[in-house]
Amino acid sequence: NVIVEDGRYKNEILTLKKNGFKLIKISISNELQESRIKKLYENAEQHLKNRYHKSETQLDTINDKVFDLIIKAENNEKPWEILKKFYSNCK
Repeated sequence: NVIVEDGRYKNEILTLKKNGFKLIKISISNELQESRIKKLYENAEQHLKNRYHKSETQLDTINDKVFDLIIKAENNEKPWEILKKFYSNCK
């Protein structure tokens, strides 16, 4: 098994899909993402600006049907439980 934990560009995602990878997209609200960035980074303002860079937004142009699973990020264990269930069904 191989896990690629970060795909940022459309060509990367489509190549992985073409080669049989299972694709999982984590969807996060702007509010939750901003709150997490502010908690995590001392230089949060720069990280907040970087959210609009091409490498951070190109995934939004990919049709959701390409992904095998879309998980909504939340501040609880629910996303983790969804991921574990998905993984166990892939074996």
